[in-house]
Amino acid sequence: MAKTLLQVEHLQVQFTMEAGISFGVKDVSFSVTEGVNLALIGESGSGKSVTSLSCMRLLGNKGRISRGFIAFEGVDITHAREKEMQKLRGERMAMIFQEPMTSLNPVLTINFQLSEALRLHRDLSKKEIKDQCRRLLQQVGIADVEKVLAGFPHELSGGMRQRVLIAMAIACKPRLLIADEPTTALDVTIQAQILALLKKLQAEMGITLMLITHDFGVVAEMADQVVVLYGGYAVEQGEVYELFTHPLHPYTQGLIKSVLSLDASIDTPLYSIPGTVPLMFQEPRGCPFYDRCLWGTDRCTRVFPELQERAQGHAVRCFIGEKSG
Repeated sequence: MAKTLLQVEHLQVQFTMEAGISFGVKDVSFSVTEGVNLALIGESGSGKSVTSLSCMRLLGNKGRISRGFIAFEGVDITHAREKEMQKLRGERMAMIFQEPMTSLNPVLTINFQLSEALRLHRDLSKKEIKDQCRRLLQQVGIADVEKVLAGFPHELSGGMRQRVLIAMAIACKPRLLIADEPTTALDVTIQAQILALLKKLQAEMGITLMLITHDFGVVAEMADQVVVLYGGYAVEQGEVYELFTHPLHPYTQGLIKSVLSLDASIDTPLYSIPGTVPLMFQEPRGCPFYDRCLWGTDRCTRVFPELQERAQGHAVRCFIGEKSG
């Protein structure tokens, strides 16, 4: 039986802002099983990145988990001490952050930054660390290893910086790799190369991926399970093929409809979901998607829908098609 690596239950995350309390995440539950890639998808502001940072316990001084819990390999890490999390991060679970240029320190060499995880988690000599850094860069497809190790982030292209971040993340062979928008700001060719690299590393090292994305193309290419987030809530979740072929939530349907078909002509109008994502300063009385929904009823304004399973492993937070009794 496959092992559950990560379990998140009814996660709520609050940030203390000048304007008051903001909810980065309001109610998100999912689990990541060993060998089964999971994707969190939604618009900007839906809570994807905050969820991933919560799993790594990297919310900063203003953020805190105010409800629910997070467990990694069966151990509750919701309120684990920073010393415990430092040991866990990099060694058992790692993260590729969204923007390589801001994730890498501009004044430190690639060699220094790449070797940091090895210095922290492995009892290796300086020579062994240097040799391992060379192997890691080769493993992620970087040819001129010595030049890259001696260089600084600004001297590398976006694709090369992303490869360095991946090398840093896999340095200690983690069980779970969280990738936050791993192909953002890269051109289409480089995007395909990065996704192919992640697939290759997963096959070689047995890493399980948790992807944070707004791109259904990445989901189709990489994920086995999908959780759709909206306004800080998980609104639909299920197996990737089932969700693509039978989307149940109007928001999921809108996201899929927004993807331009390959056979579309130059005159094909682009579809967009009307309205904007809700503010995160208060919890809604009814459905958070009501203002943008084409099928909303009066009930949607008064009653908050619960996440309900409609088919085997396929759940949705919506009254449309609700089972009676």
